[in-house]
Amino acid sequence: MLQLLQYIEPLLENHDFVVIPSLGGFVASTQPAQNQAGMLYPPCKKVGFNPTLTYNDGLLAQAIAQQENCILQDANQFFQQDALVFCL
Repeated sequence: MLQLLQYIEPLLENHDFVVIPSLGGFVASTQPAQNQAGMLYPPCKKVGFNPTLTYNDGLLAQAIAQQENCILQDANQFFQQDALVFCL
């Protein structure tokens, strides 16, 4: 799963969610800057996991294919195998 995270983290910087088909999706929600007790906190993103997001939108596979210089079919196999190892 650690290999898979190297692709997910950068995608969450530019997208609201990243789906790992048949496993679930990471959802990022933007939090505004806050002023609490005289301390100013910058805007940030909070990340959660939703197991009902399983539709393969191709975003993760495309990122893997570009970084690894392979075809989409190979990229899909890569993250499906990695996700299965994580579930065991």
